Amino acid sequence: MRPLTPGFKWDPKTKVASFVRYVPGGCGKTRRKRTVSAATRAKALELWAAFDRELRGETVVPPPPPVPPPPPPLTLATFLAAEWDAIQRRLAPSTRQSYRSLLDRHILPVLGALPLSEITAVRVEDLIATLQDPTRSSARKRPLSPATVNAAARVVNAMLRQAVERGALPTDPVQRQVAMAHVPALALELSDAEYRRFFAAFDDRAGFRRLLDAKRRPSRVTTSAAFRVARRFGGRVLPDSAAADVLFARFRGLRPLFLLAVETGLRQADLLDLRWVQVDRVGRWIRIEAMRKTKREVLVPLTEVALQALAAFTPTGDLPEFVFTDADGKRIGLARVLAAFKTAKQLAGLTRRFRFHDLRHSCACRLVAANVNLPQIASWLGHTSTRVTERYARPSTAAMVAARDALDRRAVETTEHGNAPGDPPAR
Repeated sequence: MRPLTPGFKWDPKTKVASFVRYVPGGCGKTRRKRTVSAATRAKALELWAAFDRELRGETVVPPPPPVPPPPPPLTLATFLAAEWDAIQRRLAPSTRQSYRSLLDRHILPVLGALPLSEITAVRVEDLIATLQDPTRSSARKRPLSPATVNAAARVVNAMLRQAVERGALPTDPVQRQVAMAHVPALALELSDAEYRRFFAAFDDRAGFRRLLDAKRRPSRVTTSAAFRVARRFGGRVLPDSAAADVLFARFRGLRPLFLLAVETGLRQADLLDLRWVQVDRVGRWIRIEAMRKTKREVLVPLTEVALQALAAFTPTGDLPEFVFTDADGKRIGLARVLAAFKTAKQLAGLTRRFRFHDLRHSCACRLVAANVNLPQIASWLGHTSTRVTERYARPSTAAMVAARDALDRRAVETTEHGNAPGDPPAR
C-alpha cells in the first residue's frame, strides 16, 4: 500500500490533484487549498511538496532551465544544401553546371565536413595540394590540370563570399591571397604559317576528297523481298561524286565565318548570334550591347578583310535577321561550324591542341603584334579588365628579331666610333 499523505489527493482519471494544509502557527484554524493538474502521481507529489514548502515560508528555488545543446557548426555541405537553390539562380547555366561539377567531384569530398569559419587560406591551399596529389590522380587515370585546380579554389572563395552576404559568416575567413597552382602559358594562337595553311584548306578540293576517301568504310550489302536486287548501304560519300562537290562547297562557304572570327575576336556564341542590325558596314563597326559571357557592351572595328568576309554572307534581297545563314535563309548551326573547323584543321595538318576559341586568341595576339595598347585590346575583346588581356602580351617572333637587330646595329655603331661594346660612348 502507498503511504498516506494527509491533505493530498490525486485522481488518476482526471489527472487533477487537490492539496489541503493548515497553515503552521494558525492554531488549526487557517488552512489553504490548491488544485493543480498533474499527469502522474509523482508529479503531483512534487507539486505537493512545493506547496508545503511555500506554506512553511521556505524559499522555493525553481530548477534552472535546461541548457539547449549548442547547434552543430555550419559546414560547407550544410550551407550549400540550404542555399544552393538561391545561389544557382544568379549564375549563368554554363557557370552553374561548372560550379556544381567542381563542388560535387572535388571540393565537397575534401572540405564538405569542415565548418565554414575554418576554411581559411591554408585550407584552400591544402585543397589545391590534394587535387594535385599524383597518388590521388592515378585513381582517375589522369591528373587534374592546374587550370581545373585553380577553378576549384575560386569556387570555394565564391561560396565563402556568398556565406558572408547571406549572413552565415560575419567575415570571410580567407584573409590573404591564396597561392594558386602554376598554369603554364600556352601559345594556342595561329602562327603566320598555320594561319596560311588553315585558310588555304578551304580551297584544297583534292585534299578534301582524300579526306573523304580516308573516312570511307566498306558498304553493307542488304537483300530483302522489297528489293528487286541486292542493295548497298553505308560506305559514306564517294570522293569523286557530285555529292562530294556539294559537301566541299558547303565546307568552303564557311571560310568567311572563320576569317571574321580571327578579324573580330568575337566569342563563338556572339559570332554565331550576330545580327545584321548590329553591323554598321558604312561606319565599319560591330556593336554588341551585351556580350553573352560578360554582359558588357563592345564596339568592334571592322577591318577590310572582315568587310569582305561579311560581304560573302550578304544576300541580294532583304537582309535576314542573322548574319550567318545558308542559301535557304536558315541560321547556320554550331554542329556544322565545328565540323568544318575540324575538317580545316585536318587539311592544314594542325595536330596540336587548337580550339575554335583560339581564333579569338589569335586576334588578340595579332593586335599585340601590331603594337595596339592593352586598354584598347581589352575594349575590343570585351574583357572586364586589362589583367585578362595581359595573357596575350607576348612579343612576337618578328618583334624579338627587330630587338635583336637593333642591338646588332648599336654594337656596329659603337665599334665604328672606336668603343668596345659595353663601354660608354665616345664624346
